[in-house]
Amino acid sequence: MSDLRLNNDKNPFIMDSIKMLVDYVGGTNAIYIGRAAPGIGVDEHKWQVRKLTYDGNDNVTAVEFANGTASFCHPWSERTTFSYS
Repeated sequence: MSDLRLNNDKNPFIMDSIKMLVDYVGGTNAIYIGRAAPGIGVDEHKWQVRKLTYDGNDNVTAVEFANGTASFCHPWSERTTFSYS
């Protein structure tokens, strides 16, 4: 199996070394998922932020990115203020 490395300006770290934060917004389902390189602060514009949407049976029906981009360029601390697509 090959080692997947993302060696460019947008993703300058190995996938295995990404840390992840999850916000349940007071419920039992994960709503926001943030990923960043180790050592990145929650206020730094270096997070990839996703929002999960669920149906009435708690099945994930959509995974959308902050401001419509999968780039690592958002602060985790502002996850509730972004538009998602």
